Amino acid sequence: TTREAANAIGCAEADIAKTLSFIVNGEPILIVMAGDKRCDNHKYKEFFHEKAHMIPREDLVELIGHEAGGVCPFGVNDGVTIYFDESLKEHESVYPACGSTNSAIKLTIDELENIAANCKAPMYIFDSDIVTDTVEMFRRNLNTASKADINLCYAMKANPFLVSIMNELT
Repeated sequence: TTREAANAIGCAEADIAKTLSFIVNGEPILIVMAGDKRCDNHKYKEFFHEKAHMIPREDLVELIGHEAGGVCPFGVNDGVTIYFDESLKEHESVYPACGSTNSAIKLTIDELENIAANCKAPMYIFDSDIVTDTVEMFRRNLNTASKADINLCYAMKANPFLVSIMNELT
């Protein structure tokens, strides 16, 4: 929950970037809002022209790409449309989840929007130049140049040639 995330991080509930998952016209969408806000059903219906239908927990991974508690606006499946609620404008920075129940990252609203627009998943990389370019893209979107300023978590399957490259980049 938003309260649990705020307690774990040590911030106010409002500083959590809550990401809600819905189906609109048969397609998955995400709405990101300040953690202390609720989805206004009247405004939702006015904007989308249908009642709000949240995605069931058991369908989140298939439709969005993340499990319940880790849903965030980046690293999502192709075809997921992301909306940012105006409540985020009340904050200089927020803490969205990072794809799991025990991860979050502090981002400015601009960083959050840039990463959501540029970081799709999954990323299948078989070329060392693409790995380097991808890491640099993350750094640009996070406004950091130093290796010490960013920690990347990655998994490799059948790509052992990338281990030394990733060690140099992270």
